Amino acid sequence: MPRRTRHAVVLLTLSAGLLSACGDSSPQVSSAQPSAPSSSSSSSSSSTAAETPSSTSSSSSSAAPTTTSTSSSPSSAAPSTSVAPAQGARITGTKRDYSFSAPKGWSDAKGKVPNADAVAINFLDRDGFADNINVIRQEGTGGTTLDLVELASKRQLEAAGAKNVKVLPRTTVAGTEASRTSSALTSGTQSYLIDQAYILRGKNSYVVTFSFSPSVSEADRNKVIAPVLASWKWSA
Repeated sequence: MPRRTRHAVVLLTLSAGLLSACGDSSPQVSSAQPSAPSSSSSSSSSSTAAETPSSTSSSSSSAAPTTTSTSSSPSSAAPSTSVAPAQGARITGTKRDYSFSAPKGWSDAKGKVPNADAVAINFLDRDGFADNINVIRQEGTGGTTLDLVELASKRQLEAAGAKNVKVLPRTTVAGTEASRTSSALTSGTQSYLIDQAYILRGKNSYVVTFSFSPSVSEADRNKVIAPVLASWKWSA
């Protein structure tokens, strides 16, 4: 019998309407609470979890520009300024306007999580929580600034029950500046850590969420985050 691993896929996204350019320095944010892990998912929930048999998936792909850290935003260090891109399965967004490589051994779980534009999961994880990545893509966010994103994301995370919310130094993802946050969440009996990158490009926004077991150190989280962001490519 294959070992079943519980994974929680975090879907915390910022509303395009709430972050529209309106000249308000203190935008309102959603207060939706993450739901407890379960074997089923709903398209209206802020987080989704399921039990899935372990599986493997890997492939190589071409490299993208490496990430670089910018801005003087507070908190802990951003990913390294010179990082080799991830070499796992190549994940492409539904509109095919971006792609990235997952870490080796992670699986493309696109279509299995409501609302997510792209999903990658480490089904081989054996610590009780399958680390994962999801991307939320939104249209119509032109005019929004990263300053507003940082204010709104912090408030939204705190409203969702997140603890130790930090706004991290900004980074660059394939030539586009991005804001970053980190926090700790509990959904039911499951606790986990999330790191998020918020990217504004043209009239679209992309929220990239990395979710980890609480036992994963910051250094080990960055060994996943930095190569994935370094592998990011824009195709439109």
